[in-house]
Amino acid sequence: MTIRQFANLCGCNPQTLRYYDQVDLLKPVRVDPYSGYRFYDEEQATDFVKIRNLQSADFTIAEIKELLKQDHEAIWEAFEQKIAQQKEKLKSLRLLQKSYRTEMTQMQQKIVEVKEEIRRMVRSYDAVEEFGIGEEEYERVISCVEHALDEIGEADAADEWLAEKQKRLEGTYDPWYEKHGWQQMREFFDEFSSLKDGSYELRMELNKAKENPYALVNCLLNLLMLRNAGKTLELHCDVKDSKDGQNHFWMLKRNG
Repeated sequence: MTIRQFANLCGCNPQTLRYYDQVDLLKPVRVDPYSGYRFYDEEQATDFVKIRNLQSADFTIAEIKELLKQDHEAIWEAFEQKIAQQKEKLKSLRLLQKSYRTEMTQMQQKIVEVKEEIRRMVRSYDAVEEFGIGEEEYERVISCVEHALDEIGEADAADEWLAEKQKRLEGTYDPWYEKHGWQQMREFFDEFSSLKDGSYELRMELNKAKENPYALVNCLLNLLMLRNAGKTLELHCDVKDSKDGQNHFWMLKRNG
């Protein structure tokens, strides 16, 4: 019978049979060399039933090819094994479902703890000594840090960080300011603290004497934002350990 007749017998469309032919699952018994028409025997309908059911049970093409060589008992046993595998997957899925809420609660608690640790480090940091600023100005810095922690959710912060990182990688930066061999930022902070609109990349290499680099960076970035209020700024900072025991600072401005 023609491919269309065989498709009607099997309750499928001819395209399905062409696909089975292409992947060597169910080939026609004859192909007319002139017209290219495919012809099938009625007995092949039982193979179609096997293929359709095995596919529905998520057997791979390679597995189906092997099972087509087997008898009904072997195919039945293959279904039993597949059922057992699916039961194990379902069992694992239910365990994941039960652990999901617990893990989410634990992660949220960890996030709260991290934020509190950041607050503690910033509050205990001696910015007056490092930057030579007054206590009132540093209180404004602390308020900025706490506001940012309250306003930005952990998922949003991660997405924002990745987006900004990609943007930075795509940009080119020109040298703007640099200082080496310094002990405290108050020695040179006023030299670069007045900025123009734009995006800046700050890089530092700090020696081990700087015990709280995270607070230093937060203080630095927020001081720059406060002292340049009203300007359109993007500030990013990367910190590494010093290789020569000296403190190094670079500021680069994005070109364009």
